[in-house]
Formats: sequence, C-alpha cells, structure tokens
Amino acid sequence: MSDTSVDELLKSKHLCILPWVHAAVWTDGRVIPCCINQDYSFGHTHQMSLEQALDSDAANAFRAQMLAGSLPSSCYRCSQPEQEFGSLSYRQDMNRRFQHHAELIRQTDPDGRRRVRRSVYLDVRFSNLCNLACIMCDEINSSSFAQIERTAGRYDGPTVRRAFPSPQDFWSFFDQHIADFEEIYFCGGEPILLAEHEQLLERLLRAGKTRIHLRYNTNLSRLSAGSSGYNVLEMWRQFERVSVHASIDAFGELAQIIRRGTNWDQIEKNLQAVFSLSQAYPGVSLAITPTVQILNALHLTDLYRHLRSRGALADSMVSPNLLMFPSHFSIQNLSRNEKSRVIDSWDRLAQEANQAPEGAHLRARLDEMKTYMLLRDSRDEDLSKLRAWLDQTSSLGHAEVLRRAGL
Repeated sequence: MSDTSVDELLKSKHLCILPWVHAAVWTDGRVIPCCINQDYSFGHTHQMSLEQALDSDAANAFRAQMLAGSLPSSCYRCSQPEQEFGSLSYRQDMNRRFQHHAELIRQTDPDGRRRVRRSVYLDVRFSNLCNLACIMCDEINSSSFAQIERTAGRYDGPTVRRAFPSPQDFWSFFDQHIADFEEIYFCGGEPILLAEHEQLLERLLRAGKTRIHLRYNTNLSRLSAGSSGYNVLEMWRQFERVSVHASIDAFGELAQIIRRGTNWDQIEKNLQAVFSLSQAYPGVSLAITPTVQILNALHLTDLYRHLRSRGALADSMVSPNLLMFPSHFSIQNLSRNEKSRVIDSWDRLAQEANQAPEGAHLRARLDEMKTYMLLRDSRDEDLSKLRAWLDQTSSLGHAEVLRRAGL
C-alpha cells in the first residue's frame, strides 16, 4: 500500500486508525474497537488473552472491511455525528492524533491481519466500581447503579464486574507493550478508586515512563488512588502530561439529582485542588466535561459562571459531551419553547467564553449541539420513558425533577 493511499484512507469516511493502535477493554471483559463502539467485540478476556483478541478473526474482519472501503455499521456513533450535524467525531480526532503510526496500516494484509503489532493507546476499564449512580448510566459502568437496580428488583446480574479473571492476564500484556504506550485513558467506573489504577501508575514510574500522556474521565469525587489512600495529585506531579476531564454536569442540588451520591462540597474542593495543581505544573491540564442531556441543558451557563466565581475554572477548557443514548435523555426531546430557551442560554455562554482557543472550542461545541438538538422534534415515547424512569429512580418524582431542571 502506498503512502498516498494511506493518507487518503485516513482522510476518508471509512477508516479509523484505532483498530491498528488501540487496546480497549470494557468492564465486563469485552475487547472492543474503542469506547465509542461497544456493539462490536473482538473477543473476551475471560475466554482468551488480550493479545489474542486484538488479532482475532473478528478483529481482522473489522480491519479488512475498512481497508475494502466500508466503515463497519457498528461505528454509527461516529458516522452519525459526522453526517448529521458536522461534529468532529472520535474517529476523525484519533486519525489526526495517531496519523504518525500510518505505517501500521500499510503493513496489513487485505484480510486485516497485521504484520506488525503495536499498542500505543490503552483504554482498559478494569472494573465498574463507582461510588456514584448517575441517572443516565447503567449496570455495566457503575457498581452503585447496579446495586440500586438490584435492590429495586429491576436487575439480577453482578454488582461489581471485573475486566480480567486474573490481574496477571493484564499485567503480562502491559509489561510487554509498556515501551510503546503513548497515551493511556482512564475511565470507569470511577478510575481513581481502583487499585489497578495506582498499580499502573507505579509501574510506569518504575519504568521511567513519565513522558506518556495520561488522560482521565473522572467524577472527581475522590483523589485517593486505590486502597492505599495515596493522593493521586502526588503521582500526577511526576508525569509530563496529565489531562483531567472532570465529569461535572451541574452544581449543587441538580448535581446530586443527576449524579446520585454526589457530595458537591467535596467535589468542589477536589476541583479546586486539581485546578491549583494545573496552575503550578504546566503539564497538568483541567477540562470541565459536562454530559449534556435534557436535565442540564438549561444550566450550562449557570455551571460555567459558578465555577468561575469559585476560582476553579479561569481559562480551563469547558468541553461538553453530547449524550445521544439512552435516547430518552436526549436534548432532542425538549419542547420547541424549551429549545428556544436553551439556544438563548447557550448564546449567552458563547459570549461569555474567553477568546482563547478554549473559548473557541466551547463555542464550536455549542453550535454542534444546537444543530443536533434541532434535527427532530421531541418524541412522546421518549418523554413517557423519561418520566417513568425518573419516577422509578428519584424520590422526588418526575414532575419535581423536571421542575428543578427548569423544564
């Protein structure tokens, strides 16, 4: 395969570089193409090694389809935003960030078999262990959510899930590829709670692998790593690049409604501690990444103003994540009047955002989300499902929850 054809593939609509450079394992042991595509499985760590799964027949077929000029249908969470509202998708972002490994694509047979194997981007969800039960989450991603659903009699599966039957199954893979890793993404569950997270950082430090990019999606409810209580801030200081994405959807009472189990005062203290670290250590960056859905769409501007007033934002990036699934939480289900109010609110936020690149990013995301919101009118079946779910999961009931959300 020529250099020109690889460049064309990376710019095309049917190739993603991640199946060549990425190792992604979900909390239940499924080895998947990436965190966005959870519908396709390369294999399962309870049945084979991670190394075997990444080069399984299913993985080879996935790569072969892209090489043949067709994006797998399971990649719709990237193709849909690209086509419908012009968003920069995860696929496009990864192609840009890892294009320097394009030679791995060239060294692939037409049937998808890789002649050179290299894992440079790692995303392993060791467990669904989480101390919060976000109202839009599920049992696979939160042990607290699973426990609530078990108690309510709506779920009879495991409360805590483990990605690997034995920790050594992962550490063998990790030690084999540690020299190649460029970026590690920590998500959950809540990653900072996990003993494996602390162990992984310690292994990187012992190996002198401090130039790696550590990227987090964390609720910032805790700053203790694993079971030892060792403060994660002390560990982050030893790495050259740490990106902390704080999953904060709202503040105060609404935060507690959306992310059940939230202690807002503690999260605010932790947020200020991470912000202070980011000011003292240029390699540490902080971004606020609210998950935008029907319950907090009208409150993004309030959140932005609140965090700035508490000295926990300054020029830090605000990068909203648009929730599309489950669909009954989608902002498309807002009424026309509510959508008009959201647009007015977001326009005020766009005006207040600073003029640095961080502000430009926020304004672009707001425009993309407005386009998505207006693609269709609300659906009665989604609204009925939302009301029923809020009645089941909140002691306040759906009417009061929606009132407090400004709806």
